[in-house]
Amino acid sequence: MTKLFLSICILFITNLSVAKETLFDLPKIEENAETKADELFEKEQFEKSFKLYLSLAKIGDKYAQYMVSLQYFHGLGIEKDTLKAYGWANLAKRSKTKEMKDYYHLVKSSIGESNLLRAETIKAELSEQYSDLVIAMRLKRMIRNTIPKCGGSRIRGNCSFIRHYCVDNGSQQSYDQCLREVALRDPKVIRNLKHDLAKTDEYIEFKLKTGGSVTVKELGSQEQDKSQTEEK
Repeated sequence: MTKLFLSICILFITNLSVAKETLFDLPKIEENAETKADELFEKEQFEKSFKLYLSLAKIGDKYAQYMVSLQYFHGLGIEKDTLKAYGWANLAKRSKTKEMKDYYHLVKSSIGESNLLRAETIKAELSEQYSDLVIAMRLKRMIRNTIPKCGGSRIRGNCSFIRHYCVDNGSQQSYDQCLREVALRDPKVIRNLKHDLAKTDEYIEFKLKTGGSVTVKELGSQEQDKSQTEEK
């Protein structure tokens, strides 16, 4: 790959830095993951940057979805695949950034007519897995599973009346898990989780009303979550 091409890519990345966005405040794969991925890309460590970008792309990061597409499109650290580049570019173009929309049309125009049907299939498959609506439903389940059963209601009991002790038995993993469970019983943490849950519900309802589509499996999960929410 020429230095000129790499310089153009880095310049485009810099211009898109303000476009880094995810659905709500999704948990990151690791601290400063986007910055690390960008640094790896600039150092031409493309295999490592691809892995980080892909992890972020799967939780709805539009900028990372664009970078995954870019690396597929040019075969950087991954086998060149224009069809997968098209599918990820489609997810990235949901961003408000004009450059990402222009990039999507660039990738689409590079696909031959004989491959267009297959490209549309791959685009649909990626949308079923990583669209904003699907990610929101996964986020909702994650939040529900995180909220402790003693959530503060009269039926389930109030966490403030529960005493939880952590004993260091030599296993750092077990000790860290215990500390996490204690932290989750903090009333402030529970309130924040319930706020995020309500916000996610609102987003899902909005997306469904405005033409968002999901698989039958995801809709089934949503109905189950709805009934559980009503119980609380």
